[in-house]
Amino acid sequence: MSRFYSNKFIASLAITALTLTGGLSPVVAMASDVQIKSTYNVQSTQSLVNALTRLGGYDRYGTAVQIADYGWQSASTAVLAPSGDLNMVDALASSSLAKAVDGPILLADKDSVPSDTMIELKKLGVKKVYMVSGTAVISAKVESDLSAAGIQTVRLGGYDRYETAVNIAKEIQTIKPFQEIVVTNAFANVDAISIAPIAAAKGIPVLLVDKDSVPTAVSDFINSSGINKTYVIGGTAVVSDSVKDELPNALRLGGNDRFDTNTEVLKEFKNLIAGGKMFFANGNDTSLIDSLAGAPMVAKVRGAIVLANKESVPDGTKGFIETNIALKNPGILGGTAVISDSTVHSLGYKQPGQSNNLDGALELNTLNATFEDKTVNGNILINADGVTLKNVVVKGTIFVDPGKDGSTTLDSVQADRIVVLSGAEFSIYLKETTSDSLVVSSSSNVRVVAETGTTLGSTLVQSNANVESQGGANIGPLSAQSLGETPINVQLQGTFSNDVSLSGSVKLTASDGTIVPTVNVAKATSPDSIQLAGNFPSVSIDDNSSITVLSGKINKLVALGTSEIVVKSGAEITELSSVTGGIKVSGGGTVDGKTTTDTPTELGDISSTPVVDRDRDRDRDVIQKTEQPVITGTVRAGDTTISGTSEAGATISVKKNDTEIGTATADGTGIYTVTLNDGVTLAKDEVLSIIAKAPDKSISNTVNITVAAAQTTQPTVMGTVGAGETMIMGTAEAEATVSVKKSGDEIGTATADETGSYMVKLNDGVTLVEADVLSITATAPGKVESNSISVKVAAALAPTTLPEVEGTVRAGDKMISGTTDADAMVCIKRGETLIGTATADENGAYTVTLNDGVNLVKDEVLAIVAKAPDKSISNTVNITVAAAQTTQPTVMGTVGAGETMIMGTAEAEATVSVKKSGDEIGTATADETGSYMVKFNDGVTLVEADVLLITATAPGKVESNSVSVKVAGALAPTTLPEVEGTVRAGDTIISGTTDADAFVCIKRGETLIGTATADENGAYTVTLNDGVNLVKDEVLAIVAKAPDKSISNTVNITVAAELVEIIEPIETEV
Repeated sequence: MSRFYSNKFIASLAITALTLTGGLSPVVAMASDVQIKSTYNVQSTQSLVNALTRLGGYDRYGTAVQIADYGWQSASTAVLAPSGDLNMVDALASSSLAKAVDGPILLADKDSVPSDTMIELKKLGVKKVYMVSGTAVISAKVESDLSAAGIQTVRLGGYDRYETAVNIAKEIQTIKPFQEIVVTNAFANVDAISIAPIAAAKGIPVLLVDKDSVPTAVSDFINSSGINKTYVIGGTAVVSDSVKDELPNALRLGGNDRFDTNTEVLKEFKNLIAGGKMFFANGNDTSLIDSLAGAPMVAKVRGAIVLANKESVPDGTKGFIETNIALKNPGILGGTAVISDSTVHSLGYKQPGQSNNLDGALELNTLNATFEDKTVNGNILINADGVTLKNVVVKGTIFVDPGKDGSTTLDSVQADRIVVLSGAEFSIYLKETTSDSLVVSSSSNVRVVAETGTTLGSTLVQSNANVESQGGANIGPLSAQSLGETPINVQLQGTFSNDVSLSGSVKLTASDGTIVPTVNVAKATSPDSIQLAGNFPSVSIDDNSSITVLSGKINKLVALGTSEIVVKSGAEITELSSVTGGIKVSGGGTVDGKTTTDTPTELGDISSTPVVDRDRDRDRDVIQKTEQPVITGTVRAGDTTISGTSEAGATISVKKNDTEIGTATADGTGIYTVTLNDGVTLAKDEVLSIIAKAPDKSISNTVNITVAAAQTTQPTVMGTVGAGETMIMGTAEAEATVSVKKSGDEIGTATADETGSYMVKLNDGVTLVEADVLSITATAPGKVESNSISVKVAAALAPTTLPEVEGTVRAGDKMISGTTDADAMVCIKRGETLIGTATADENGAYTVTLNDGVNLVKDEVLAIVAKAPDKSISNTVNITVAAAQTTQPTVMGTVGAGETMIMGTAEAEATVSVKKSGDEIGTATADETGSYMVKFNDGVTLVEADVLLITATAPGKVESNSVSVKVAGALAPTTLPEVEGTVRAGDTIISGTTDADAFVCIKRGETLIGTATADENGAYTVTLNDGVNLVKDEVLAIVAKAPDKSISNTVNITVAAELVEIIEPIETEV
């Protein structure tokens, strides 16, 4: 398996980082007993399990909230599902709907929206909620509560669970049509959990059946919806063969038990989830609720849910993972009581040793290394740039993941499957390599080259890619299919001896000289979905799909259904035939020797266009065609103008996807500049069509241009660079790589921070002398290199005044202030990373706000330098970060003579100390909300005019500054707090009355378990701290303090037994 990559932590999540302390040592891989080959750092996955993402709350509501926080920063729509175990299937059936609207699943009780759920809905900005149960499960009161909160509700609940699932499917159909469905047993929740994230990722619904029958509501929907594929989940014990046979083109995915069924689902969709994130869930009935809300989030990260026991992964599942899944930073749904950390750790293997036969999954992570002459019974993850596999047999999958700028070579390799997860535009080379299948599912635009001697059984392209088949390579059938709605660009180069199939949203380009026997098209919902550019001898449309021919020529196109075909101007279909006759063509290109119009027209209704003898027409003074316009320079992503030359006075029109996005008129010399319309943003690889029409002439031929990557903005340099300088400071685009060259040689690089500031330290041995000329460029992510800025080195400059730092820099500080020269640029680095910059004012004062995400830690060392415009960079000032200081505590109200306790707030879990005349007279620890209550030591008596000093010390921080309190005269006592009703075991809130604005504290023994402030009428409600569980017969102590009164006497209450409501089961008839 793979290294579990560092997780993207989200502050609101309870994410557990688990570090394996007993890692395995690297070993040397020997190729043979005769000759020692290149060494390679081989590790088993056991040493790579270093971080897990655990999403598990205090209860099922909290778990759903954590999942929502992990998957969404905001969401306009959410799904509200019932929280009861008996109604789990409603939530699971709604997973595809949640994915379709890009929102989470949250939980509700029958008559209320839990506070955690309501807070999450508001935090995400949810404006609309789908309620996926009837009023018997989620009542009308919940709708009223949501409406009062400004949230629109749409109820999809039906008469029973079958009808509810159908209603959900109908709603999905209005968002995005589908032709496939999933069917599970209505009472087999675990099977639904296995398929729910897959169905959500595919955009298809989950429908419910009984073991031996299909409910009428379900069969009616299927029969009316044009369904052509059914996935039946589970064995014959849950869905019989007779039911399966009733369903359209049904495929059963089931095993001997729930874990086998889960593995069969993973097998069927292993290419869909290639490179995705796996989440482990407990597969036992008592724990399924923890994974209830996980499916749409897992689909969002292109992953799957893997079922396991608390302490182990079943052997069948483990074996499949060993050979088919790259575990990239896996997750767990539920707390440690549901699945232990060791369960996922168990996917590790023994140290491989020196054998030529290696068992288990390996990661290759050494740059530019060669791994050769081995047989691996498991996966290999290539996770470094420049790795070469040579003479290796892999009885499993090779996952190629060298990074977006990385490359990999497979030389004389045999593998069951090869999956490309990343790479550069010239990156993945297959030499004399054999594999049953190649899957390209890359996070970057990648180029895969199959060289002579390479044989691939089949190829599936799911992302932007350039696939090249060199002479002698044998590439089996190639399919290009987009994942989701995002279109992909696929370019083919070379000779392909087998057909190419397209579905989804794909632009296929055949480079000059490329040979493809036939292109088969299916499942294209609009002409823009499938786009072809280049020359193709044969294209077949296998259903009612539509296509666009951007450029080039198709010799023969056969449509088997009803299709709309757009042929752009300049493109040609030599012969077009239809089996049904239902074809419309448009676009301005040529079909069957006839020119199409912009209006879709039946094939037989295109008027004939005579062949024009331009020389003859020119001789007869007929209307001439305007010359093609010329474009000056490169059109790049983000450009707002396009310039060039055309005939004088010609009108220039620029179109994107047949929509005009800008026009201009060429001047008397033929020069034009088109300013694009407001709101138009050019993106890399888009194709623009440009035409011109001069007065008294016809429209020119179309010029098609492909938008190139945006160019990085030219960097700036701070002040003058003087002889002898060792660093250069300035600004560039955020996160751009800045390069400094002298005489063509790179002498230093750095990466600009998120604000665009950079500081390049020149390489060792580089000395700048007066009159040197430096060339400085920047390259931002996803853009090409900027134009260079030329800097001439001046004579040596006086150094900038050493920056001084004001006060102590402490852990957690977000700003650092001090003084240096006026207008100097101040940079702060931590190691080699720039973490903040600022410019000093005219008095030399500066305040650096540290970059987002920077968290200072005790004892780390920061380096600070400054550069004034007319001076050289200062020497470096190193400062060591001190421990954080605790925030000063507050004291509740007035402290009067005779008081025996003090109440207030401090940092959570801080130790609060009260001193009088230098002697400590009492301490306490603040609870998780920061509330504290200090009871004075026996024998301590406060008298009027006593002065108390109160400090707080939080864990890991130094003591706060003290707050001084002068004791007043004796105060009247606060009204004894009254408690409303009976406090029972399991209660989480306690309410009652006391004085207005009084601070109410509840203790259990010596532990403060909850606080609240009474309102203007004296009413209070204390929500007990997280983790507090009241138990019958325990005694709680309650006190209150109004701002101008002394602390009340203590009220002791005994917790009563919990009330148990007995609910008779309700039976419904279908």
